[in-house]
Formats: sequence, structure tokens, C-alpha cells
Amino acid sequence: MTIPLFLSVGKSNYTFTRYAGSYVNGRWLDGNATTFTIACNIQPNIQGKMTKLLPEGDRSKYSIVILTNGISQSVRTSQEGSGLLKGDEVNWNGDVYEVREINFYNLGVLDHYMALAVRKEKA
Repeated sequence: MTIPLFLSVGKSNYTFTRYAGSYVNGRWLDGNATTFTIACNIQPNIQGKMTKLLPEGDRSKYSIVILTNGISQSVRTSQEGSGLLKGDEVNWNGDVYEVREINFYNLGVLDHYMALAVRKEKA
């Protein structure tokens, strides 16, 4: 049985934050926050080809890859249109990252999730 490389190097528990809120005059206003924990492996996004999965405006920003073999609670990405949601956030190495893209790889034995998150601007 083959094991994905990210599963063989271990994983840690990371706390994700989800904000309730809404857009007012085009700006997001945070509401109440809830947190949940996922056991995953987070790596810097050093593969340039992965950035092509991100929206064009996020491709030049520093990003991370979140790999896990199971997500007990659905991680949310930002949505446009009538949904208007903010993506979940995770703190990694002292910076806050917002999840922008999630892919599920249904490979039978090697099922896993890969999420891309972009570092938020520091104020």
C-alpha cells in the first residue's frame, strides 16, 4: 500500500477560525468567531504551479499548502455572488492565512484534501 508523502512526515493539530459577519459597503465586518481543530500538515507553497489554482490577484502573495487525509468539519473558502462569505483562517508560524482554494483528491487508497491559503496583509 502506498502512503502519500505528506502522511509519512506526520501532522500537527492546527486551529482554524471561522468568522460570522457580512459585507457592508464592500468591506467585510467580522462577527462572532468560532474555532475548530484539524490534524494536518502545513507546508510553504514553494511549487509555482500550485499558485495557478489561486485567483489571479492572489498568485503573487505568499501562500501555504494544507494537506490532510480527512476534514471532520468542512473548511470554508471565500465565496462571491449571493453567498458572500469570508474564508476560514489559520495561524501558521506567526502569520494568519485565509483559505482560498480546496481540492479533494479521491484516489481510493490515497484520498486526501489539499487547501491553499494566502497570507493576510499585516496591518
